[in-house]
Amino acid sequence: IKRKDGTIRNLQVSMMDVFWDGKKQHQTLYNDITGRKQAEEALKLSEQNFRNSLEHSLIGIRIVDMEWQTLYANRAFLDMFGYENTDEADANGPDKLYTPEEYQRFLEREEQRRRGEPVPDTIEIDTLRKDGAIRRIQTTRREILWDGKQQYQIFYNDITERKVAEEALRASEEKYRVIVENSSDVIFTTNLREEYTYVSPSVTKVLGYEPAELIGKPFISLVHPDDLNNIKQETHNTYNPDYQFGSDIEYRLHHQSGEWRRV
Repeated sequence: IKRKDGTIRNLQVSMMDVFWDGKKQHQTLYNDITGRKQAEEALKLSEQNFRNSLEHSLIGIRIVDMEWQTLYANRAFLDMFGYENTDEADANGPDKLYTPEEYQRFLEREEQRRRGEPVPDTIEIDTLRKDGAIRRIQTTRREILWDGKQQYQIFYNDITERKVAEEALRASEEKYRVIVENSSDVIFTTNLREEYTYVSPSVTKVLGYEPAELIGKPFISLVHPDDLNNIKQETHNTYNPDYQFGSDIEYRLHHQSGEWRRV
């Protein structure tokens, strides 16, 4: 209805026959439900916004019940596993979604939960795409209310490329470490204070020190006093973005025996 002041109100109207002054009359009841309608509309809009945010998320999201039946899967999840729709996702439970080894770990986690033992909410798992490709996925599980019932919401983040890059970096670092630790040359690194942070094992043969003895010591603490100016100037030059290494620099370093060795 429209009030005198022009505002619109939602009313619930009911009619019934009554006797009034000895005559049969119609009684009309008016219940203002504007507030309830506004709350229902706000809730409906909120739910729609929530579902839209799920559908357009770049992270895979799936809603499952306590028996792991898929109730909802967003497009990112379907694309991640190569599924066409939610029904296809529902047909592929944990026994098909995980690699055989990962499925066994899944069963162990579920048994832990049944026994009331703590299980991390965020884990990394090996999964199988529809085409058989294995992907490394980081998942986070939490309980939510979905259509009025307690269900699981699971986030899926494909970290396969990141893991491949990390493994390649580890392999490269290991290769570099082997080369450095077996080199006859002394190789070292320093921090911004020019203190040793790493010294290769060959320093023992060249200068008589164990690598651990030098960690944290200033680089210049081993340099001959007459060579300090040249070393400081060369070190200063390396901070210039246009710096280019030229000819080799020779200077003297203190040997553990007390001698000076030219390097």
